[in-house]
Amino acid sequence: MKRITIKRLGTLMFTIAMATGFSGAAMAKDPVMMLIQVSGPVEYSKDGTQWNKVNQNKMLFEGVQIRSGEGGSGKLVSQANGTEQELGPNTVIKVNATGAEVVSGKLGDSKSGDNDLMSGVKNRFAKAERYTTVRRSVDKDAAALKVEVAKEVTLSSAHSELVWENKGPEYAYELSIDGKKISIAAAKDAVIRHKVSGMTPGQHKYHVTLLKDGKPVNKEELSGTFTWMSPAQEDALKKELAASEKKYPGNLFAIASILEKNGLTVAAMDSYQKYLADNGNDNDFRPFLIKTLQDLKLGEMKKAEAHKYNSEIGKP
Repeated sequence: MKRITIKRLGTLMFTIAMATGFSGAAMAKDPVMMLIQVSGPVEYSKDGTQWNKVNQNKMLFEGVQIRSGEGGSGKLVSQANGTEQELGPNTVIKVNATGAEVVSGKLGDSKSGDNDLMSGVKNRFAKAERYTTVRRSVDKDAAALKVEVAKEVTLSSAHSELVWENKGPEYAYELSIDGKKISIAAAKDAVIRHKVSGMTPGQHKYHVTLLKDGKPVNKEELSGTFTWMSPAQEDALKKELAASEKKYPGNLFAIASILEKNGLTVAAMDSYQKYLADNGNDNDFRPFLIKTLQDLKLGEMKKAEAHKYNSEIGKP
C-alpha cells in the first residue's frame, strides 16, 4: 500500500473541498448561553474593543463579552442545563466554555428555568448550521429548470401560502393540488407565492409545472405534500403563540421558532426574515433562516444568505 505524504494529503483535501463546494469559512461553535428579555442599555463584544447594542436576543459563544449600563438588564439561559440567571445593571461578564464569568458587577444566582424554547437553541443551531455551506453553482440547463417544492409543509387558514423559486420572468406555472390545476401567471419576484384556500384538514399532494409559451418545460415534476391544519390544531397554535407573546413580548425569534416547530415553514421563514431585519441583521441567527430556505427548496435565496453568513463569521 502506498503511503500518503502530507503534500498529497493536502492536495486530496483541497480536491474534496472543491468538489463538494465547501466555502472555506470556519464553522461557528455552538452557543453556550442565550441572552433574552433585554431591557435598557446592554451591549456585546467579540473582542472586548468593539461593542454593539443587544436589541432583543443574543446567542453567547465562548469568548463573547456582555456589559450592561445603568438600568440595563436581561436573562441568561444556559444551553447545557436550562438554568437561568438575571443580568443586572452595571455588570460585565465574559462567556467561557461552561457559562458566564463575572468581570465586574454581579449576576443573580442560577435557578431552574421553564424555558424549553430558549434553552434548546444550541441543538437547533447545530442542526441549522449544516445548511450554511456554499456550494458551486450549476448551469441553468433544462434539468436545472425543474421546479422543486417543499416535500412536507403545514398550512392553515392564517398561514396559507405555498412558495417556490421563480425560474425567471419568462415563465408561468401550473400548480396542481390533488389533481386540481391552477394557473399561476409569470412574475418578476424571486419567489412565487400562492395562497391556498378551501382545503379540508389533513394531507394534500401538490406539484408545480414550469411553463413557457403555455407549454411544459419539463415532463416530470417533483411532488410535495402539505398538511392543512384542523380548527382544533389552529386553536392550539394560537394559544401557544399567545403564551409566547406573554412570556417574550414582541419576540419575533420566539414566534418563528414556534411556527417552524409546528411545520409552518413559510410563515417561519417570513418571521426569521423580519427578525433579522429588525435586529441589526444579527448574523448568529441567520442559520435558522437558511434552514427554512433549504426546507422550502429556495436554492438561490439560501445561497445568498449562506454567502452573507460566511462572509460575516469572525467579524467583531
